[in-house]
Order: sequence, then structure tokens, then C-alpha cells
Amino acid sequence: MDAPDRDEGNAVATATTLLAGSREAEAGSWPYLTKAWLEATDTALQREAQPCHVLMQLRGDDEVWLPAYLISTAPAVDWDPRTYLGWTGACGDQVCCGVVESPQSSAIVEGWGQGALLPTIVVGSPLGYRSEWATTAEPSSVPVETVTTLVERLFEVASQLGARSVVAPWVPDRPENQPLLSAFTSHGSHVSFWGLEDYVALTAMSYDDHMRRLPRSQRYRTKQDLALIDKGDIRVRRLDASELARHARRIAELVCFNRDKNGAGQEIHHIQPILEALVAGGFDLWGYAGFRQERLVAICVAIRRCERLFVKWVGFDYEALGEKSGLYFPLSYQLPLRDAYAAGLRAMECGAGAHRAKSLRGAQARSLATVLWLADPGLRRSAAVMHSGFSARRRAVFDMSDLSVCPSASVATACGPATVGDKNSQGQAVLRPGQSSISLDVKQKYAAAARAAREGGSCCADDPQAFGASLYDLSRLGGVPDPALLSSLGCGNPTAVAELRPGETVLDLGSGGGLDVILSARRVGPQGRAYGVDALPEMLDLARSNAAAAGVDNAEFLQGFLDAVPLPDASVDVVISNCAINLAAAKELVFREMARLLKPGGRIGLSDVVSDDDLTPSDRADRGSFAGCIAGALSFREYREGLAAAGFSSIVVRATHDVADGMHGAIIQARR
Repeated sequence: MDAPDRDEGNAVATATTLLAGSREAEAGSWPYLTKAWLEATDTALQREAQPCHVLMQLRGDDEVWLPAYLISTAPAVDWDPRTYLGWTGACGDQVCCGVVESPQSSAIVEGWGQGALLPTIVVGSPLGYRSEWATTAEPSSVPVETVTTLVERLFEVASQLGARSVVAPWVPDRPENQPLLSAFTSHGSHVSFWGLEDYVALTAMSYDDHMRRLPRSQRYRTKQDLALIDKGDIRVRRLDASELARHARRIAELVCFNRDKNGAGQEIHHIQPILEALVAGGFDLWGYAGFRQERLVAICVAIRRCERLFVKWVGFDYEALGEKSGLYFPLSYQLPLRDAYAAGLRAMECGAGAHRAKSLRGAQARSLATVLWLADPGLRRSAAVMHSGFSARRRAVFDMSDLSVCPSASVATACGPATVGDKNSQGQAVLRPGQSSISLDVKQKYAAAARAAREGGSCCADDPQAFGASLYDLSRLGGVPDPALLSSLGCGNPTAVAELRPGETVLDLGSGGGLDVILSARRVGPQGRAYGVDALPEMLDLARSNAAAAGVDNAEFLQGFLDAVPLPDASVDVVISNCAINLAAAKELVFREMARLLKPGGRIGLSDVVSDDDLTPSDRADRGSFAGCIAGALSFREYREGLAAAGFSSIVVRATHDVADGMHGAIIQARR
């Protein structure tokens, strides 16, 4: 499909203009991005937001659009860009799913004044919690250049309207969004983790088959949930569209009760007109209602679109039911799931919130990222640091030490299609990277490595020729404490790959026991600086102890994540990493974080495990575990494409030694 024909004078459109055409968004799109939803959103937010959607005409009758709203005073914290810097307003409301507050960030943002970030443009559907583009065409046929142009025009609109910031709060980890994120990054935006949204891939033959496949603990929870429906005096039944319309205001009221209970406000007029518009537009709505006598006291509304069911609104009358009625999962998860199987659907989208409880019932998850751009270049560096801090605190909310999240479907294809269950060569089900407790396995393994190293043992016995300190030039390890060597679980020597020079600033992602940071600090000398970032307190304590024992005083160890590093933009010359990126859930976010941190012309020197291009995700899982750095590895092609998408050039991915059949230790080099 060629570039758009429409001239720049028509770049900004209201939803009414979008509806002028006869065609709706393609069937696979999310309901929250459809023209009908956007028109209803314009009505619901007419006193609070100005629609400024970017619309482009493609060849033929097809269109592509990026929804956006100009907001001068954010009516909800989820739409306020200051929220994503760690700011908490006087009302005390919190972003969806909550976050640990940061008084320091709040004070800094307050000091900037409201005019530093407002008015803002919120990208996507504020009432649908979705920041994506949509089209009437098949999404894969829309050229990358078209998506890039959408973002360019959005920034033109921001300038025309005097916006002080642009925020895309909820960008899901889907292949179609990689050009979108890359375009935002090229304009100086910062991208970081927002949270998780859960879904269930309906891969069983039926609901009964689904129940048989569940592990015993999940099957027990399901039976407990369903048993609650028959207890007490609450009568649960399905509502059709006409009944939903009749109860629209009460439904909106119940949903607001649910939002208020969880610390985030929402208004009845944000919900009722949307629901009524969907009914009027003929959308396939499924309602699950709980009545006490004739009064509606519990509700779940889901939207069927194509082969997926989207659970959208859930609400309860807590005064009537009490704080813990037990109806949340029967209404919002178990009954819709049963009916989705009966209707032959292929997936149920559960949205954000209650992630751990959903994962304990068999749900998987994908990550969501927030994009934040400030008009004032002088504030961007500080904003990036605070945004990364916000992201790290959000991970604690989602219990990222034991999450059920699928790595990037675009870069880390180890997850495979959401609708396919993987098996190994013996026909046994294998946990894909991110499923169930894989990330917990990683945490446990590396915490154990830290403890073993302190006690004089090693955790690297699996294959000492493929992993560990044996891969270093022993002549350069003099004075390095034994615990630093014993805790090394790497697959190469990134300090040699990176060709470090005196005076440079270097960052080690996944610094572990500190070996590579100690060696880097020596190479860059007293005029340089070496940072290490790691998520595990055990490793950070060990690394700091090792650096002190080595007499290195130009090294610093920071707690953070590979895609959320508490350092400013353009603050390092070199990024290194030793066999850590294969453990990341969302590798494309790690690549973008590296690009953010590097100075112009900066470089990366990585050691990592890489697979042959012809190995499928199941093949990789057959050869080793996720915690063992095998199952989560990218292929040669995926590594090159992922780095290129993040803005890197001069990319080299070269195998150095074999670690398993078709799996290799490799060096990865590239420039920003």
C-alpha cells in the first residue's frame, strides 16, 4: 500500500469526520479504536477534551487514524502526564492498578508548575485504555512510513494547539506498534513500562476440555469461583443489549463504585454514553448481572468483536454486597470464558488489573508501555529519570518477580502465537518464556548464585566451557575478588567486545556480581565511570562488596530493570551486557532503553545467547530453560531487526561458541 494521498491541511480530524466514510475499522481491531467508540468518546468528553485525531487517506477507500485528545485540565489521573513521572495530586487518586508514591518526584513536578506539561495530547482512547492506531485496511499492509507520518503529523498538531506534552499511556506489545514506538522515540519521547493486561488464549476444544487441561490449583480456583454464583441471595443472569441499555446509568454507577474503591476516579458520563452508543450501533454486547431481588448490584459488560471477547466494564454495589462478595471472578472471568468457548471464539481479553489473581486462574499477559514527550527540551532528561522510576515502582504493583507475561511478539518470538500451545519433542507441554513461574525461576537461580558466591561456591556448573568466568582472559582478572568470579553466569566477555576507552561512561545491564563493572571501571580509568544495574538486592549487595574489595571507586550499582534504568537520557558512551537480555520479557523495550541512554554515536557491546534462524520457539525450549539463558534467546535475524527498529546501525551479530544444538554464545555490536 502506498503513502497517503491526503494533504497536510486535513491531518487533524474529529471523530465526526472519521465517521463520514461508510467503512468501520477492520474486524480484528480493538473496539476502543473504532469510529463508533471514538464518536461516543467525543460526546462523553465534550466538556473535558478536544478531539484532534490524525486521519490519513490510503490508496483506494482505506483510511488509517491515530486517535488523540487535547486536554487542558485532566479529569482523571490516568490522562495526566504528570502521573507518569510519579506525581500524585491533592485528591490522592492513583493511576489504574496503583503505584508506590514518590514524594520526591511529586515535589519536583509541582515545582515545574502545571504549565510545564499541560495542556497535553493524550494519544489513543482515554475511555478504552488503548494507545494505538487503527485502519480500515489489513494492518500488516499499512507501510511503516505511513505510521511514521501519523506520528509526525501528531507532533505538528501538538505544536499548532500549544500542547506542552504528549502522552500515549497504554501502548500494547504488539508487532503493529513497533513503528509507532520508534517514531515517538525519534522525536525525543521516552518509553517505559506501564503494566500488564491479561488475556486467555482459547486453545482447548471446549470449556470442559479447558477445565481438564488446567493444573489442579487453577481448576480448584475455577470451581470455587463458580460455586459462589449459587450461594446467597444474588441471582446471576445474562443481559441482552436492550436490557443493558435500560440499565445503562446503573451500570455506569456500579463501575464508578469499583474505580473509586481502587483509588482512581471515573465519572458516570464517561461510561453511560459509550454503552448506549454501542447498543445503538449494534455492537455484540454480553452482560453478566447480579440482582438482589430486582435491584442490580453487580455487573460485567463484555464486547464481542470478530473472534475475541473484550471484558470492558465491571462494577459492584459494595454497600449492598460488602467488600468481598466473591463475585468479581465469576462475573468478569469464569462466565464470559465459558460462553466464549461456547461461541467458538479464539481469545478473551481481560484488560489490566488483578493480574496475579488472573494468572492464578490460567491467564497470560502482555506488557503495556507508556510514551511521554515534553515540549521543553530542558526538562526531558529529568522527566526520563522520573518516568523510569515510575516504571520500576509499577513493576512492584504487578509482582514482576513472578509474572505470567509473554515476551515481545515482534522481537522475542520465543513466545509464539497466542493461540498455539507449545510441546517439546517428547510431546510434553512446555512453558513458553513468561508463562507461569519462569521469571520466578530466573529470580531464584540468580539469587542462589549470589548466595553461593558469597559462600565460596559456584552456580555455573551446568557447562563451565559455555558460561562463566572461563570465557575471560585470566591475565586481566588479577585482583578481582573470588565471589565476583564465582557469581559470573555470562556467556562471553563484553568488556573486550565494547573496546572501552579511558574517560568513557559505561553501563552494564544485568550486572550480577559486578565482574564486568569492575573490569570496565579499570578500563575507563579514574576519569571514567562504570554503572551496573540489576533487579536483585542479593546481586547488588554482592556487587558492591566485590567492587569495594577490588579497590574500585569509580563504579556504582543501581537497582532497576533492563528496560527501566534510573539514569538520564544520553548519559552513557557504551552499554554492555553479559547474557542478560535473553532473560528480558519485553526485549524491544530493552533495546529502546539502550538507545535512550546512549549519547549520539554511542555503542553497544553485548554477549548473549542467540539461536539459529530456523529454530522455532518450541525448538529453543527443547534445548534448555528460560532461566538457563536458552529458551528466551532471540535468533540472529530477530536480534538484528530488533536493534534496527530501536534506531541502531552498523549492527553485527556473530557467533563465538556453541552452547547447545543450534544455540550459540554471540557478540552483538551496534551504534546509536
